[in-house]
Amino acid sequence: DLVLVEKTDQADFGRIVIAEVDGEWTMKYLKKKNGKVYLEPANKKFKPIYPDGDLKVAAVVKGVIRKCR
Repeated sequence: DLVLVEKTDQADFGRIVIAEVDGEWTMKYLKKKNGKVYLEPANKKFKPIYPDGDLKVAAVVKGVIRKCR
């Protein structure tokens, strides 16, 4: 699959973002609850990521192109 993104350092909560969290890169939903910003995975088998330090948004997902199988 291919992900189309728009490079930006800001995103609305609820959007899927490419972000650097504590020195690691990931693609997750940007969320905020009780004043805390965190990243929520689409796969519920994984836990949300609450940054210990920096969370830097690098891009917002605009679309996905699925490969034919």
